[in-house]
Amino acid sequence: MTQIYIEKLTSQERMIDPRCIKCNVQLVPELNWYPVFKEQKNYICKNCHNTIQRKIQWKNPDKIRTCRKCNVILHVGINFLESNKKHSHYWCNNCAKQYHNDRYVYNQKTKQYRLKYALQRYNLTHEQYQSMIIQQENRCAICGNEFIKAPCVDEDHNNQNRIRGLLCEKCNHGLGQFKDSIAYLQNAINYLSR
Repeated sequence: MTQIYIEKLTSQERMIDPRCIKCNVQLVPELNWYPVFKEQKNYICKNCHNTIQRKIQWKNPDKIRTCRKCNVILHVGINFLESNKKHSHYWCNNCAKQYHNDRYVYNQKTKQYRLKYALQRYNLTHEQYQSMIIQQENRCAICGNEFIKAPCVDEDHNNQNRIRGLLCEKCNHGLGQFKDSIAYLQNAINYLSR
């Protein structure tokens, strides 16, 4: 194990000008430093701290890991799958399953909210909305892809009362980026056909 020698400073001098004990970089309090030994007032920057943690993980890959949510000890193949590793946070199978169920419920509520919002904003009845979906065969009016999420109601911004059709989210955003301008879209077609 290598030792790094740093100049001997008093604790008050370290507090006035805190520096990383590994790379000697200037530290900004509470932003990029970790206390190493609180009684000695030694500090380490986040980059050096992360490097040390990575080395520890490589040296000890079988270290005991616990679920980040419920603190259960994880055993690969018993209550932990490698696919449950989220951004280096480890979850047991039960917590991962709960997370995915919660996301599914959230997505369903989002679909219901979007439908309710569309009906209120555009003064549509549920029957009119369903007939538009059936008329378009549950596909986007521009790209022709089947709707995965709730479709967006596309209105003519020059004539607020006129609804043009239902679009997928990407096509709706695309039209918005081109400001519903036929000239801009024609320029884009000319550019792509070069």
